[in-house]
Amino acid sequence: MSPVTNQKMEEYMSPREGFQSADISAGDIDSTVFHSMAGFREAVAVASCDAVADTETMTLTLLQASDAAGTGKKVLGTAVVATASGAVTLAAIASALLEDMDHANGFTFVGARVTSDAAGVIPGRVNLALTGARYKPVAQTA
Repeated sequence: MSPVTNQKMEEYMSPREGFQSADISAGDIDSTVFHSMAGFREAVAVASCDAVADTETMTLTLLQASDAAGTGKKVLGTAVVATASGAVTLAAIASALLEDMDHANGFTFVGARVTSDAAGVIPGRVNLALTGARYKPVAQTA
């Protein structure tokens, strides 16, 4: 159940496309598809990458845009930086609320950006979910 209502998780959260297996050491890798926040209150991105060396980092940032193509994309909230302690895989979670978005300028779509300062090819992935859905009962079938 969600922490706010008696909704089931599948009624409260909607997983969305992120991106998989991009080389995040080559610079910023941004979502190619941005998702509408209509009907949701929060966006959550979860990123991970393959093993990196000690002290190397992975940075995850939520982005906002004015359409699904990412037009005018800009940072939403604060970047989350994960730092390796030893040669390990890294993971990070970033979230932002609907009210943090620049509605005055038409920003209602969300995506993510991930990068790493690691040397060499570092495969990374991001999964995105929209949460805090308004109550929408599942249709009953006879």
